[in-house]
Amino acid sequence: FVHALSKMQVWYAHAQTLVYMLTKTPPAWGDVVPYAERGWPTFEQHITMFNKRQSMKCWANVVDVNDPSARPPPPLTAEAFDQLLASKVFTNDADPSVVSVLYKDTLATAFGLAMNLRYVGMHWSDEEFAQLARVLPHGRQCIRLNFKGAHNQYTARSAKVLAELLRSGAMPKLEVLGAGCTAKDSADPRPLMSDPDLQAACEARGISLQRDAD
Repeated sequence: FVHALSKMQVWYAHAQTLVYMLTKTPPAWGDVVPYAERGWPTFEQHITMFNKRQSMKCWANVVDVNDPSARPPPPLTAEAFDQLLASKVFTNDADPSVVSVLYKDTLATAFGLAMNLRYVGMHWSDEEFAQLARVLPHGRQCIRLNFKGAHNQYTARSAKVLAELLRSGAMPKLEVLGAGCTAKDSADPRPLMSDPDLQAACEARGISLQRDAD
């Protein structure tokens, strides 16, 4: 059991597993702590997005069974996750520290060692992009980063955040950036790819700025 517990994150964070989240329980179950308030499900939900390849052309690999249209949240930094975890319910008092360590380990491996990171068609906004940007510096081995997709809702704000991140030297091995996403209700169909600051940051680093990084 102890050995299995130390590897629990693999089931959820592995790039080739399918994760189905049962976010609601039947009324007949009575007084059950809701999914969103429980510690272990919070951990499982947040690590699923570290290295899952999303695509509108294939089966979703992260599914909220009670709301199939829902999209998982962007990954959190270890510090932000610990703050979130403090508000969650555990049945074992020792579990919060176990989960905190597992999250840090998973961030360093499933995310930190990934050579390809793909967040395509996530329906994320500028606020969610900013959340993701705080985690991206951990992607030290990433070569290809992809934000392509007609369902992303980024604007020039996200382009500026990404440009500053690249200028800071984050993601030192990055070679290709896919930025052909579409902003909702925007006159500019490619707010990332057409941004002068992002173009300049990529040019300075020798990063190929493309519509699609696949």
